[in-house]
Order: sequence, then structure tokens, then C-alpha cells
Amino acid sequence: MRQNAGNANSLMESLKLRRYMEEMYRQERKAGAKLAEESAAMAASRAAFRASQLTKIDNARTDKQKKLEHDDAVHASLLKHKVDLEREELRVELALSEKAKRKKLEELRHASLDVNHGIDAFEINMKRLIKVGVGD
Repeated sequence: MRQNAGNANSLMESLKLRRYMEEMYRQERKAGAKLAEESAAMAASRAAFRASQLTKIDNARTDKQKKLEHDDAVHASLLKHKVDLEREELRVELALSEKAKRKKLEELRHASLDVNHGIDAFEINMKRLIKVGVGD
């Protein structure tokens, strides 16, 4: 080694500086490892945040879907109720018109009976008056 070194001073200097160079390399490795560790931690943090955001979005989507299904069910129920109410209204309206029609027919029948009865009574009275008038 002495033969390779051109100068004894430079050999001594390199031996003394070797310890410092090794420390520099150790600190560089330590800094590189710390940087890699921080980078991995940051990537893990980003991945966890992304996963939490995806979970939140998925939960919101699921909740919205459930709400839409519930709203559709309520809407269908309200439409059915409306149709039932309209059907009931039409049934009542038809029943009332049938009742009015029957009442009108009954009134006409009574009027017809009254007319027939009135005509019969008139004829009886007429015959009686004629018998009384002819008998005088």
C-alpha cells in the first residue's frame, strides 16, 4: 500500500479521513432509509385516505339508492291511494245517480198511479153524477 501511495502524507491523510468518509456514507444511508420510510408512510397514508374516501362515497351511494327505493315505494303507494280514492268517488257518484234515477222512476210511477187513480175517481164521479142527473 505504501508503494501505491505516492506520498506518505497523503496515505496518512486518507487513513484519518477514512473514518469521516465512513460516517458520511452511514449518514447518507440513514437519510436514504429515512426518506424511503417517509415515502412509504406517505404512500400508506394516501392509500388509507383514498380507501376512506371510496368507502364514504360507496356508503353515500348506497344510502342514496335506499332513499330512492323508499321514495319510489312511497310514490307508488300514493298513486295507488289516489287511484283508490278516484275509484271510490266514481262508485259513490254512480250510486247517487242510480238512487236519483230510482227516485225519479218511483215518482213517475206514483204520478202515473195518481193519474190513473184520479181518472178512475173522475170516471166514478162522472158515472155517479150521470146516474143522479138521469134519475132526476
